Amino acid sequence: MGEERNHRVSILIPTRNRRECLKEALDCLGAMDYPEERLEVVVIDDGSTDGTREMVDRMQQERGQPLVYFRQTGNGIPAARNAGVRAAKGNILIFTDDDCRFPRDWLVHLSRHFDTQNLGVVGVPDKNPAGGRFFLKCVDYAINSLVGSGGVRRKNGKRLARYYPRGFGMAVPRSVLEEVGAFDESLSAGEDIDLSYRIWKAGYVLNFDHEAFVWHERRNTLAGFLRQMFTRGYTRVELVRRHRGLMEPAYLLPFIMVIGFVILLGLSIFFDAALLILIFSASAYVVALVVSGLAGWRKIKDLRAIAVIPVLMMLQHLMYGLGTLTALVKTGNRRGSST
Repeated sequence: MGEERNHRVSILIPTRNRRECLKEALDCLGAMDYPEERLEVVVIDDGSTDGTREMVDRMQQERGQPLVYFRQTGNGIPAARNAGVRAAKGNILIFTDDDCRFPRDWLVHLSRHFDTQNLGVVGVPDKNPAGGRFFLKCVDYAINSLVGSGGVRRKNGKRLARYYPRGFGMAVPRSVLEEVGAFDESLSAGEDIDLSYRIWKAGYVLNFDHEAFVWHERRNTLAGFLRQMFTRGYTRVELVRRHRGLMEPAYLLPFIMVIGFVILLGLSIFFDAALLILIFSASAYVVALVVSGLAGWRKIKDLRAIAVIPVLMMLQHLMYGLGTLTALVKTGNRRGSST
């Protein structure tokens, strides 16, 4: 394949009590089109009790896969990824999740970037697995669309904020981590965006390869999806506290919408102008949701998407905005109690 094959690659996967899910990921990685002698997979087990260790041992013995197993006890994903960095031997470190699946040529596409001058990190897109449930297809559309998330999960196409690679698929040279530092273990989420931002601020190149996609399982229940959106809104405040450059308008829109709606609703009781602004804003928002539902229908090819996608997006924005508001209130309370 060329000179890029000289790189030693370590793929790092944190996991906890998801043995069967992890096994599917390892099956895919065991079939990669990449020289086995230059590839290792590092499993960081964050305190599993479901036989994950035995499953990994069995795969090592039966298939001879280049697997490295490391165990920690409930320290969280950022700490697990850092433990994987310490255990890995590769000069290129690829971070992914146990609920991702990979085409055989995944590393072929990624490896094209490894010799890029001043490379900091390579990001990839994630796709909903083919043939998945209708609800998951709608979730996938909502979180990747321009109206749903500002298109920020991909570098190509229209988007409302800067793209930063995420932990479901990001390749980082070890030398870059040694310079900027590894994952921030004080973060419960968003540690991948924090790292990508620090790499970018250090002057390195952030690449994106749309062909090196992963199949990524979505939250398969409405409650799980809503919790995820709330966590993202909450985490954004934590990220902005560390890096002012991450305070982009696209991430403030859900919060502004929630607060603006409440304020306008209250003012409309007393002022006709506020009522008119509320009606106009709500109408424009509904139109954007309906247009998104129609676009989702064309992509998913299921008429139900016209109704489901707008509702999902509305809930997505609401929960993200509430997460942001909750984090801001807690931050204000902490400051107030410290004075």
